[in-house]
Amino acid sequence: MKKKENYNSIFQTKFQEISGLIREDPNNEELYQKLGILYLKYKEHESAESAYTKALKINPENPWTYLYFGNLYFAKNEFGKAVEWFTKAINRIPDNPCPYWCLAEVYEKLGRWYLADKYFQKAVDVDPGDFEANKKLEDWIDRNTPIYK
Repeated sequence: MKKKENYNSIFQTKFQEISGLIREDPNNEELYQKLGILYLKYKEHESAESAYTKALKINPENPWTYLYFGNLYFAKNEFGKAVEWFTKAINRIPDNPCPYWCLAEVYEKLGRWYLADKYFQKAVDVDPGDFEANKKLEDWIDRNTPIYK
């Protein structure tokens, strides 16, 4: 019981902090993104969607909101919507590897191996020096390479 109380206390503290910042700067889409991330972390999917929607209304050009929507739908196992939002993110930030590996993870979940492979590789192609992109590709290869003894 104590662990759950602590968990709720941490959420409330962070929620109050972000809410206070939003009251001071209600047109800052990044604060709504942070609120959505917090809600998603605590599996408050409807509240996360509402926060991301507010961020999108404030600034429809912010590419990260599209990525966060993709993360939301991935978490909800709504993979078709996740593909749509990650693709929108790619169209807005084509030189960033993150939405490519996110899209690859959706395709892996769907068992669409060719597309998963394509997008894990594309993430590295976009930024060969990106540690996370390389790690995700390496892990993908490890998961899909048969081991012969």
